[in-house]
Amino acid sequence: MLAVDPEMQGKGIGGALVQALNTIADEGRQPVGLLTFQRDNLPFYHRHGYEVMSESVVGECGLRW
Repeated sequence: MLAVDPEMQGKGIGGALVQALNTIADEGRQPVGLLTFQRDNLPFYHRHGYEVMSESVVGECGLRW
């Protein structure tokens, strides 16, 4: 799990974490998946090479993932 404190967001920390994770996974030829419940995060992950593969709605609460 990766997370950046909201007060520290926008400083490149999250991008550096994702890039480091991707590098480690690539070197080990390991797949990486992403699960987010916040659509606002999608542009950030898209910039790092991720794409939406599927999307679902959870029950009656309407939570999308």
